[in-house]
Amino acid sequence: KSEQEQILLWMNNFNFLKDNNLSLIQKEKDLFEKDLKDLREIFKKNAFEIGIWWFSKEKEDLEKRINESLK
Repeated sequence: KSEQEQILLWMNNFNFLKDNNLSLIQKEKDLFEKDLKDLREIFKKNAFEIGIWWFSKEKEDLEKRINESLK
């Protein structure tokens, strides 16, 4: 292959990797925003509601998502 073809191939590969990386970053950003919105809803609860929430599946799911995000 000529150097020009090789450079073109590298550029195409780079663009593919860049696009995939940006998609992953956008997905992580969307998940982070969802987690923040869920936390905001928790802050609106009173102590009794937080006590009930503490033992809920909703709390377990949020905790799992946050732990995954922090890995």
